[in-house]
Amino acid sequence: MNLPRFVLPLFCCLLLAAPLRAQVPLGDLQIGVDLLLAGDAESAADILLPLAEQGDGDARYLLATDAQLSKSLAMEGWRRAHASREAADEQLQAWLGTTADAGHPGALEAMVSRGQNLATRMHYAERGAAAGLAVAQEWLGAARFGAYAESQARPEDAVAWLELAAEAGRSSAAIALGVRYLYGNGLPVDEERGVRWLIRATDLGDPTALLPLARAGATEPSVVGGREEALRWLMTAQENLGEGLARSARELGESLERDAIRRAEDDARIWWERKRADLSTPLGRTDRWLQEAFEESRDWANWEVAFLASNVDCPAPTLQRLVINNYEASGHFDACMLDALRAYGVR
Repeated sequence: MNLPRFVLPLFCCLLLAAPLRAQVPLGDLQIGVDLLLAGDAESAADILLPLAEQGDGDARYLLATDAQLSKSLAMEGWRRAHASREAADEQLQAWLGTTADAGHPGALEAMVSRGQNLATRMHYAERGAAAGLAVAQEWLGAARFGAYAESQARPEDAVAWLELAAEAGRSSAAIALGVRYLYGNGLPVDEERGVRWLIRATDLGDPTALLPLARAGATEPSVVGGREEALRWLMTAQENLGEGLARSARELGESLERDAIRRAEDDARIWWERKRADLSTPLGRTDRWLQEAFEESRDWANWEVAFLASNVDCPAPTLQRLVINNYEASGHFDACMLDALRAYGVR
């Protein structure tokens, strides 16, 4: 179970999927990707469909998961050419499965998230997790905690998988571990370990970890490193503090010297400034997305975009173009895949 620490960059998906498209000219795929990035799903589908029929794994993955491709007239025509729409959808699912079987990270992630049943999702989660796919490791960790009715709880395995995912940069996995250790949810209570994982999540720029950290500091300041550190977390989480925690912050402030209060205030302000400026963090991606979307008068750019921005692990520019245009939650899989293609040199 103890796997070597290994993070699989998404751009490696092309290398892993290479056997599936060994006979396909890369230039054709480049054209299809460029058209899709430009918002021309119709022309992209015309190019990607023949590639998928020839066995191109990247084309199969995109056709099976991209919302805009799915709605194109070209795809509708392809579906009508089958015995039924159900048969066409089964073909797409089969393509996705064979692509995942070949080790394609995007397809593995898609099969984990949208597999037809728990057994299928578990199968691909185990494959992806063993290959170092952090999303699969996190999903498998949740499953091993008994998150699904049919899944068997194995807390030791769950912790091992979540730790790998958290170390690979999945802040949500770090938060899951931190909260479970803090409150004994499926694990023995270990407040210090819980705080360490929550701090790991804040280092990754996830503001979701601030509130449980603030609560821990308010309850027992020594757990987070003392009263000044507890005040720092309370001030950093200030936007989400309820009345009880706000009172705890005031009481801690009354017990500290003015210089200590000022340091806590400065540290809280610096945390927000740095994380908002860093596009590699969930907070940075969210803030930049919302700012640019509102500047373009997209009045829906709120929680859905923020959610997507905080749950993807690829650079923002391609992601923003596709998901804001698609306005589809499933688009973030496609966007990561397309960013991976671009990173590999498919322009």
